[in-house]
Amino acid sequence: MPKYKVCTHYGLEPGATKSAGWLNLSDVHERAYYIEAVPFVTGAPSQWSTWGEYHVEVTRVWRRLRVVTKPDTDYPESMSRNDIFWTVKNIGDRDVNYKVYVAW
Repeated sequence: MPKYKVCTHYGLEPGATKSAGWLNLSDVHERAYYIEAVPFVTGAPSQWSTWGEYHVEVTRVWRRLRVVTKPDTDYPESMSRNDIFWTVKNIGDRDVNYKVYVAW
């Protein structure tokens, strides 16, 4: 299963959410996508000031299909763009950094 890191976020506060997306996906509209958020800490272990657990949850995933028309032609041509969006929530009790991966 191919997997790509699409973004990295730093310092999401407890209870907070962050939404993001990936625009203009492959033309394979039937493809099923899986979104995963992975928490991480920065620096060497000896520099970590707080040991503990870090929790994030993908709370929502949605798709958008945009149909657009090329206006600069004698014969207008329609095309579609397929996008995917997600929302990640910090369900832990401390600020968290996380990476988002998209797989299919």
